[in-house]
Amino acid sequence: MLFIIACKKDKQQKTDVYTVGYRKIDDGEFYATLWKNNEETRLTPLIQSARATCITIENDDIYIGGYTLNTSDDEIVAKYWKNGIETSLTDGTYLAVVNSIAVSNGDVYMRKNIKKCNSKAIYWKNGVINNLNKMILSVEVNDINIHNGNVYCVGYKVNGSDVQEARLWINNTSTTLAENASAYSILINGNDIYVAGQALFNDVPTADWKEMEYRLF
Repeated sequence: MLFIIACKKDKQQKTDVYTVGYRKIDDGEFYATLWKNNEETRLTPLIQSARATCITIENDDIYIGGYTLNTSDDEIVAKYWKNGIETSLTDGTYLAVVNSIAVSNGDVYMRKNIKKCNSKAIYWKNGVINNLNKMILSVEVNDINIHNGNVYCVGYKVNGSDVQEARLWINNTSTTLAENASAYSILINGNDIYVAGQALFNDVPTADWKEMEYRLF
């Protein structure tokens, strides 16, 4: 599940809590769900398996990313919902899911992973695909953020020597943060870029980067 908190300014300040995820039903299927202050709203019908994975809010509009599972052929379709209205981003011919969503000035950015023979990392802007992986190498994007019109993505890429590298992409330009590592989330505050991730070897469980400075916990 993913949580987000929104505050409203009035005589008595009210804080709304939004959660997205899924609920499993008796026959093993599951449906995508939004909870607002513990009040549940189904995003998909009970006859369709689906999961909601991420949420963001802009100007009282609620954007939710996730995927559905076609009951006829078991194909996964990447989707997002704006105020409960569903939009398909793929047709189910390959595995693709939305795992991160951001909105800036009405433009909708979604991070997704595509898996065919190799992993491909891409994001959509208003439904148009941007491919971060120009070469046939394993790559995955784990988070996306928009700041001052620039698109920031973090994840990992396996280089030509078969070494996994934690990566930061800014407008499709890639920077290596560390080897034998993966980056999972990004936060931007003013001119500072914070990236959290994980080192994969040498018994180091977690790591973070600030302005390309590598730090271990």
